Amino acid sequence: MFELRRNHPVVKRLRWKQQMGSGAKHIRPLLLVTSGGMRGVYGGGTVLALRELGLLDAFDVVVGISAGGPIAAYSLAGDQQAEVGVSVYLEECTGGPPTNYPFIALYRLSKIVDVDFLHFVFGLGRKRIDVEAVRRSRPDFYLGAFNVETRQLDVINAKTAEPDMLTAIKASMAIVGCVEEPVSLNGSRYLDGWLDPLPLQQLVERFQPTDMIVVPNCTVQQMQQRTTVSPTVVALATLALRYRSRRIVEAVLTEPRRIAQSLRWLKQQHQVNVGVLWAPDNSVHQLTTDPKKLLRAMKLAHWKTLEAFK
Repeated sequence: MFELRRNHPVVKRLRWKQQMGSGAKHIRPLLLVTSGGMRGVYGGGTVLALRELGLLDAFDVVVGISAGGPIAAYSLAGDQQAEVGVSVYLEECTGGPPTNYPFIALYRLSKIVDVDFLHFVFGLGRKRIDVEAVRRSRPDFYLGAFNVETRQLDVINAKTAEPDMLTAIKASMAIVGCVEEPVSLNGSRYLDGWLDPLPLQQLVERFQPTDMIVVPNCTVQQMQQRTTVSPTVVALATLALRYRSRRIVEAVLTEPRRIAQSLRWLKQQHQVNVGVLWAPDNSVHQLTTDPKKLLRAMKLAHWKTLEAFK
């Protein structure tokens, strides 16, 4: 479905934008990197390849949702930072050196995935995100986070978010049941953008792109499976009970409906050229912590992206 391959119109037009720069203002590309937990390593490999190809600066708008947020931020900050972002998946997220901290722990029921730990990694130490470099980058950078009051995905300008960009990234990946409270940002409260990970129509209406590349961090089959209520959705709805909010529980249970609506819209729309860089395999799931599996998945996604733009 909309697989991005060689000779796809989006490939040709993005290359043209790269070559012509300001002379191709009629081409307005948008990059969307979505959710997936540890499947985000596919997106890491994909965006790293786009960076190596010199294509990242050809996008007018880059949007990251959940796991896609830090992937996009690291990549926009430069070549070195893009590699650092991938290394976070292979090291910090697997409980390996240098921290040896269990980022994912099934026995830690109140915080199976420690979002606060990653927020610390992104903000301090040798793997911190270079926020100023992100702000200087050419593309506009937005993050998708789910507003718990309106029960809608807000697409937030990461470069101007209050109190800061790192809090905006945390809000976008504040996994239901894994944070004490929704994250406060720009005067509203937010949870994981995973609750609406494919807001294609919203992005088209807001940014008016002519071309779009979507990085969903999953295969076509996995995305189609997400259109029905799965055991994962039920488990997250159970974890959402900690917030004592019917709205949040309902938002979790209706996530498959929002994905189904987005896929229907994608099939019917004719106003935007859309190419999807699906994950090359299904060897990684949301909680995979095997560094070898993750490295292989990253390399496959990296190779697949390079092949598409040959």
